[in-house]
Amino acid sequence: MQLIYYYINAFMAISFYMPADFLAATYSPKISPIHHPSPLIHDHALRLQAVSAVGAILREIDGGSRVRYWLLDVLACPMCKGFPLELRVFDERIEDVDAKLDEAPCELTCAFRGSSMEGVDRKAYVSNCSDCMKHVIVNGVLICPKCGRWYPVIEEIPHMLPDKLRDRNRDLEFLSKYRDRVPEIAVNGKPYHL
Repeated sequence: MQLIYYYINAFMAISFYMPADFLAATYSPKISPIHHPSPLIHDHALRLQAVSAVGAILREIDGGSRVRYWLLDVLACPMCKGFPLELRVFDERIEDVDAKLDEAPCELTCAFRGSSMEGVDRKAYVSNCSDCMKHVIVNGVLICPKCGRWYPVIEEIPHMLPDKLRDRNRDLEFLSKYRDRVPEIAVNGKPYHL
C-alpha cells in the first residue's frame, strides 16, 4: 500500500505541475485529444489523460515499481514546477531487464547520459536505452535547481510532496544519514536543511 501511495504522489507531481497541453501531447499522442468547452474541465481531462499514458509507460517498461533515470523526463518540482530536476544517486542496483522499446521513452532529457533529447531521432536513439533501463535508483536525492528544494528517493520511491505535506523528522533523518553525499544545495535547501 505504501508503494501505491508514493506512486500516486509522483503522478500528482507529473499531472498537476506540468502544463496539461504539453503532457497530453507528449505522453498520450495515440489517444484522440480531449476537447471540452469549460477550460477547467478541459485542462483537468488533459492531465488525467497524460497520467494514464505515463502509467502505461511505467507498466510497459518494468511494472511501474522502480525509479529509473528515464523518470526524470517527466518529473517536475511540485512547488515551483521547475524542470528538469537533477538526480544525485547514492545507491543503485543493476537489474537484468530486456526492455522492448520502439523508441526512446525520454522526450526532453536523457538523465542517464546527461543530455538533451531536443532534435534527437528517438527511434534511432533507442539503442542507447538498454543500459539505462537496467539501473534502478535505490537511494538518492532529486534537486530542483530553480527553487532549491530537494526530494529524497528512499528505497526506490521518490518522495515528492509539497512542503506542507512533508515529514520534517524523516527529511532531516535522511539528510543526516547521507550528509557526506548530499550536495550543498540540498544540505542548505528547502524546505528543511541541516
